[in-house]
This record gives sequence, C-alpha cells and structure tokens, in this order.
Amino acid sequence: MESGTRQRGVNTDVAVLWRNVMSHHYISLENAKQELVARACLRQSVVQYWERKGLQFPLEIREGQYCSVFARQIAAFRFEDAQFILMSERAGLVPSWLPYTADKFVTRSALKRSYIMPLLARRYGRNGGLVTEYANIVAKADGCSGKKLNEIVTTDNRMLCTWHKDRLLQAYPQASVFDEGAYASPWATLSTSDRYEAFLSFFVAHSVLFEDYHGGESGSALDAFTPTVFEPAFDRVCKRFGVAPLIVAVPWKAEFSYYPDGELMDTWRSVPFLND
Repeated sequence: MESGTRQRGVNTDVAVLWRNVMSHHYISLENAKQELVARACLRQSVVQYWERKGLQFPLEIREGQYCSVFARQIAAFRFEDAQFILMSERAGLVPSWLPYTADKFVTRSALKRSYIMPLLARRYGRNGGLVTEYANIVAKADGCSGKKLNEIVTTDNRMLCTWHKDRLLQAYPQASVFDEGAYASPWATLSTSDRYEAFLSFFVAHSVLFEDYHGGESGSALDAFTPTVFEPAFDRVCKRFGVAPLIVAVPWKAEFSYYPDGELMDTWRSVPFLND
C-alpha cells in the first residue's frame, strides 16, 4: 500500500510538471484571439526585426484580420485539418494554411508518406467505424525520396500540392492559404536557429499557430528538435519582444491522419471524434 501511494504521488508530480511545461509554451484556445487583438501594436516591431535581418516580412495580414495558422508542408485536408478548422471557428479566428512545398520528401515522415499514399475514409461501416482504404496517387512512390514535394506529380497528371489543395478547397471553400513567399530565397540563408526564431515571430502579433511540439503525430521524432531548436527559439522570441509566440496546442488521435473522402467530404463536421 505504501509503495502504491508513493507511486501515485510520483505520477501526480510528473503530471503537474508536464502541465507547467505545456502552459509555458501554449495559450488556451479561449484566450487566443483576445491576446492576438491586444498585440496589434507589436506588429510593426516584428516587421522591423525582419528588416534588420535584411529580409522582407512576407505575411500580409489585413487590419482587423485575426488568423489561426496550420503550418504543414502541404495545404491538405486530413481530419487534423478539420479539427483545426473547428477549433479556429470556436476561437473566432480565420483558419489559414502556411505550406512549405519546397521541403523534400522522406519516407521516415508519417505525414509526408500520407501525402503520396493517403488513407481515405469514405464512409461508416456497419459497426459504426470508418471504412478506410489507401490510395496510390503517385505512380512510383519509391522514386519520390529526395524530391521536393512541389516536384512530385500524381497519376492524374496534377502536381501533388495541387491535388491536396483542390481537396482542401472542396471541403472548405473559404480556406485561406498563405503565399510561400514566407520561405523566399533569403530564408534559406539563415541558420536553422535563426530560421526558426523568424518563423515563431509570425506568431508574436500577426497570427496564432496551432501546433504541438511536445507530442502529436511525430511523437519521438520531436525528441531532439523540441529542446534543441524549438524551445531555444521560443525563449529568444520571448526575450526579444517581451511576449511569447501565440501557440495553441492541438490534440492528436490516430484518426486525424485519415483523409475524408466520398460522403465524408460533405459531412466531416459531424464526425464524432472531432472535438470530443
């Protein structure tokens, strides 16, 4: 009994510590827009920071526009995108995508693998579960390694990025997709450290990032990146601007990797596991 009590105490301490770590890097969904509105006065400071680096600030945010951002390599429509949309709408934010299609395809990334072999969820089965099926939308999947995502062509002779963006617009016609000028050639000249600091500066006063750097689909793949790249860059942004980047932690479920298809492209808002 004594051992069990001690163990519960340890587990409780770990849980409290984890919540403290999470609260340091993330803002609640409920407070995200209010905080973004309050920071409008900091937008010019962020732009000036970019100018001092010899870069032109790339995000065009209209006055009075308050955006949430999903930053994946490709603007696509998986159930995680559906979850992002629903969360953004609850927060009163405009769902926006910031792709980086010049990134290279690698097989070790579950997300990138899903781009060329999406797991489609078309309907519900007799037992209420989703019926899924892989789609081979690229003729030679093995030949994609090392290619830029924006160089890959699908079997119906569309660019891979177009194939996914078309589906996003089909499911959510008002989707706002930022121009990839955010990653123009000067961006590549920055060190990884400076590049991520610049990236996080987008979320000081211009928009809110929806992401999870301490879990999610990537899982242990983030074990090195989070403490060595993200957290130091996060701390530098805090020190530079006096406030933390606005990041809302998004949940992760295995079903979020599925791509709605068929009848679910029209009825995705009513899927039970979204916003449980």
